[in-house]
Amino acid sequence: MIQAWETLEQQYENLLQHTLKNLRLAEKKSSIADKDQIILQLITHIEFNLEELHPEIKRLKNQVVSNKVQGLYGVPTLPKHLLIETPLLTEVKIQLANKGVEPYTAPIMFQAPAGSGKSLLAMQLAYDPEVQALFPDGIYWVSLGKEPEIGISYLRLSEMAGKPTLGFSDEEQAGNYLQSIFAAKKALLILDDANLIEHIVPFYDLGTQCRLLITSIEKSIFDFIKFKSTHALLFNISPLNIEQANTLFTQNNEDAAKPSNELLESCMGSPLTLQLTAGTFNLLGDAKELSQRLNNPEMDFPEQYPPYMMQALHLYLEALGDEGEYYLTLAVFADYKYIPVATVMMFWNNLFNLSEKQVQEELESFAEKGLINLHDIYLSLHSFQYDYIIDFSDLDKLQARLLSAYARQCQQGWINGVNDGYYYDYLCYHLAASKRNKEIKSLLLDFDWLKRKLEVSSLQSLLRDYEYVNDPDLKAVQQALFDSAVEIIIDPNHLALQLLNHLWESSSKDIQNLLNQAREMYPSWEPPMPDNDEERRFADSFYSRSHVKK
Repeated sequence: MIQAWETLEQQYENLLQHTLKNLRLAEKKSSIADKDQIILQLITHIEFNLEELHPEIKRLKNQVVSNKVQGLYGVPTLPKHLLIETPLLTEVKIQLANKGVEPYTAPIMFQAPAGSGKSLLAMQLAYDPEVQALFPDGIYWVSLGKEPEIGISYLRLSEMAGKPTLGFSDEEQAGNYLQSIFAAKKALLILDDANLIEHIVPFYDLGTQCRLLITSIEKSIFDFIKFKSTHALLFNISPLNIEQANTLFTQNNEDAAKPSNELLESCMGSPLTLQLTAGTFNLLGDAKELSQRLNNPEMDFPEQYPPYMMQALHLYLEALGDEGEYYLTLAVFADYKYIPVATVMMFWNNLFNLSEKQVQEELESFAEKGLINLHDIYLSLHSFQYDYIIDFSDLDKLQARLLSAYARQCQQGWINGVNDGYYYDYLCYHLAASKRNKEIKSLLLDFDWLKRKLEVSSLQSLLRDYEYVNDPDLKAVQQALFDSAVEIIIDPNHLALQLLNHLWESSSKDIQNLLNQAREMYPSWEPPMPDNDEERRFADSFYSRSHVKK
């Protein structure tokens, strides 16, 4: 949310600067006709930009109001055509309301195969007014997935709680920070799509009045939870019966023919499979062929997912045509659990010439169709969806196109990129995927880039970038940043000083160039005087090098 407002602020500033520049240009014109022409062009430009900006401002304002009223943070938008009425929801609400000390804080887990509706049930609980009343300090949603970066999840959780931070020096410090935030909060934390026990542990014991709700396909996770909390509760999500399946299917196909029982049974009671199949049926209308193709997948899909669900996704994207192509491009993004909407808008505008309004409409349509989860300023995918589009997209081509789209926005170099909530976090990732290691090294040994990244991103993200290239200079800088993490987190303005203090003995030309940039922030800094003559001569040599004029 903060990044979205910063982006809007930058857009308004650019509009004002453009307006001022053209007014000055008009003032210099001697011909009234020339002045009028510039003024008319300026009016058109302003009208166009305001038309693009105002809907986004309205959306963000509505989100602020929505979060304030509902107390929902990071919770996906609830699809209006995918609601499941089940006695299980009532039972979970009873357990959440349990006022006993130990049972109240004990975790709850939803367990079932992928596509069974675990996340959907968690969303329905989050939007339930009775549940919201039980947790007046908010309901927080953290998408974990297969390989979550726990440090990044910590950062996002602290930002959702209104306590952003530059990063953490280690996991213990991160845990202490979050505990200080949630110690007095009566909140519900939903950990969605957990895959491993070690992904759960860091979120335990946030506060004595906080409750965990976990969704997972892995039964072994509950064995650990039960060991930690004897009152923990497990809810196995059952497949929908024919009546429920028919209701859900019909909700997604109000204008289409009624499905046959054979088609419904082919969906195996899976809400996501039913929704995807309903979308395909709405476009093609052949229930018999659909049923046959669901029962006979046309290719080998990953074994960890139900084949009928993967086939349903395949058939739907095939039926969508161009929209299916839009969807496949989401494979390029580094973190399928957090893809900023602003980044998708920029990318699809570049690829498909779609306006921001058209992109927003497509994303809202995808959310209703069950293809994505749409959060406030970002979207996320289910792991099975991400694995599918990875297999069916041309990643090398997409990497090049994304970098090309960003390059158009920063013609004076990568450091002038847009702060869209993604660019600074993952530019090095995409450069590495495109084997552009020299550019990565150049960025990570540029003090201005390091400073800018810390301003808009996090120390965790910066440290991760140094892993993409095996280079001794980069390893040295990464170690210096790691060793001085505490000081940098306390005050990012200490970056230059910490680099000087930790790297001044390096004889690398590239590192010396980095230190010369840092030295501009601390012109009076001098290396410490060593004890012996040899080290003293080295310090004198560094002092001489750092004072050479460029």
